[in-house]
Amino acid sequence: MFENIRSPRFMDASKTIIGFEITDPSGGHSQIGQFTVPKSDEAPNKYYDYIVSNFDLDAMAAELDINIARQQGDVKIRQMKEEGNKEAAHLAKLFNLKTEAFKLPWIDKAPSAVKMAVRRSPNECILNAIVSSELNKYMISESVDYASILDEVDDILYGEQ
Repeated sequence: MFENIRSPRFMDASKTIIGFEITDPSGGHSQIGQFTVPKSDEAPNKYYDYIVSNFDLDAMAAELDINIARQQGDVKIRQMKEEGNKEAAHLAKLFNLKTEAFKLPWIDKAPSAVKMAVRRSPNECILNAIVSSELNKYMISESVDYASILDEVDDILYGEQ
């Protein structure tokens, strides 16, 4: 029976559970088994004794460590991809806001230094501050109120109804 034990391996990071496969010598189905590594004060475990004497526990531990490191690496890569996707979404949103800003007359008619500042805005807060500042200048120079500005923006963004 013990000679049919195949592929023993540690199942947990603390290396306290060993899993193994018992093959049917007549070619039937194999079974999966596992047990907790016995502590020194516990009764002997026949499976553990067989595995210790016929398999390399250090190699089993090294294989588990490699698998854990691989899984952690996979998790790290997945996290990096998710962070990259979030950053890409943030940059796409910022780009779209900048594109919309250039449709506004107070940015379109602004000096090139203002347009450069809009292009170089690192985040929405700075972009909004620049657009707001230029809006105030535009409203004073054109002598318009907020209602007129909103009508003008509606015409630009949505076309005349």
